[in-house]
Amino acid sequence: MKKNRLVLSIFIIMIFLSGCTSDILDTKSLLEAPRLSNKYVEIQKTLDDLLSDYSLVTPQKGVNKEAVYLLDLYGDAKEEAIIFVRDNESYEIKIIVLQREENESWVERNTFSGIGLNINRIDFRDLDGDENNELIIGWEGSTLIDRGISVYTIKSDQLVEVFNKNYTAYTVEDLNIDGNDELMLINLDKSKGIANAVLYDLDIDTKSMYYVDQVKMDGYVNGYYNITSGYVSPNRKGVLIDASVGAHASYTDLIIFQNGQLRNIFYNTKWEYTDLTFRPYSIKSRDIDEDGIIEIPLLRIPKGYEETPSIEVPYITAWMEWNGLFGLRFDKESYMDLNNNFIIFFPEEWRYNVTLATEKDRYIFDYYSFVDKKGYSIFEILVLDKEDYFDNRSEYNDYRIIDTLINRMYLVKINENIPENVKSIDFDYILKNFKHLN
Repeated sequence: MKKNRLVLSIFIIMIFLSGCTSDILDTKSLLEAPRLSNKYVEIQKTLDDLLSDYSLVTPQKGVNKEAVYLLDLYGDAKEEAIIFVRDNESYEIKIIVLQREENESWVERNTFSGIGLNINRIDFRDLDGDENNELIIGWEGSTLIDRGISVYTIKSDQLVEVFNKNYTAYTVEDLNIDGNDELMLINLDKSKGIANAVLYDLDIDTKSMYYVDQVKMDGYVNGYYNITSGYVSPNRKGVLIDASVGAHASYTDLIIFQNGQLRNIFYNTKWEYTDLTFRPYSIKSRDIDEDGIIEIPLLRIPKGYEETPSIEVPYITAWMEWNGLFGLRFDKESYMDLNNNFIIFFPEEWRYNVTLATEKDRYIFDYYSFVDKKGYSIFEILVLDKEDYFDNRSEYNDYRIIDTLINRMYLVKINENIPENVKSIDFDYILKNFKHLN
C-alpha cells in the first residue's frame, strides 16, 4: 500500500501545483490548499479500504487527463468523486464513485468494471439537456479494432451504463445547435474497406441512447490523425475529420447535420472518396486565425519548385473555409515550419505570388510577378540560437527581433525597395502575423 499512497500523493501535488483547468473539478476548493490535502487524504483512505492493491489510471488522450474528478454528479448538491483505478490483482480498470459525507469522510456509491485495457479519453457532456453531464469513456483495447465506448447517465438516482459500442474515433458536438450535445462515432474497417460516421442522441425521458443517422466515408484510409468540431460557417457547426492516405498524404472530410440527416459534404459518392481537400502531407484542420470558424489546410507548390521532389518542396499553406455549398472559399495563405515552430501569414493580395528559398534556418520570401515573370525579395526570417546572436551581434544589425524563446531567437529583415504595384509590409505587420505553432 505504500506504493499506492505515494502515487496518489504525487498526483495530489501535481493537481495543486498545476492549478488544474478542467471545468469538471471543484476549482474553488482546489485553491484552498489545506482542504484539498485533507479531502484527498480521506479519498485515499476509502480507496485503501475498498481495494488492497491498486494504481490510478489516466486517459491517454483528450482534454480531461486526470484520474480523479470532483463534481456534483447526481445534481443533489452533494459532492462526489469519480476515480479511475486499476485493480492490480484482477488487472481490471474500475470506475469508483464516492460520495462526500457531512463529517468529511467518503463512502462508496457505485463501482463499475471497465471494458478495456486502458482509457483512451474521458468526456463529461450533457447529451439530453437536463443540465447534468453524462460520463463518456473511450476504452482502449489491444488494437484499434478493440476500442469500445461507454456512456453513463443518471437513471433512477443511479449512475448506469446506457450505451456501449465499438468505435474507431468519436467526437461530441452540438451539431444542430439546439443546446444539447450529440455523440458521433466514426467506424473504420480497413479489411472490408468500409467506413461511416454514426450519430446518436440521448432521450431525456427514457434516458436511452438512440440512433439518429449515419453517412458513408472512404474505407480505404490509413486512419484519422485529427478530428475537430465546431463552427464551420457563421451559422453551422460540423465535424472535420483529417484522414491519412498513402505514405504521407491526407484529406479532410466535413460532416454536418442538416434537415435531420448527416451529410458528408466533400465526399464523392460516385467514386467513393474525397479529393477536394487532398494534400500531399498531413496538416491539422484548425481555427488558424481564431475567428471562431475552423479552416481546412491545402498545400500549394511555390513558383520555382514545380519539378522539385515533393519531400523537398517548402509548401505554402492555403487556409480554406467551407463556402456553405459543396466547395471551399479562400481565407488566407501562410508558411509553416514545424522544425522551427512558427507560422507567418501573408497579405490576401499576395495569394499565389509568394515563393521562398530556405537555407537551413534562413527563410527568404519573394513576391513573384506573373506580369514581369520576375521575383522580388520581400523579407527574410532568420532563426538562431541566443548564444550565436549575442556572440555575433554586429552581424545582425540589419535585422529586428520578432520573438524569443528559451534558447532561440527569431529575426526579420524587410526589403524596403519593392515595386509600387506590390503591397508592402512593415515590421508591425510581421509582429501581428508571426505566430508559434501550438
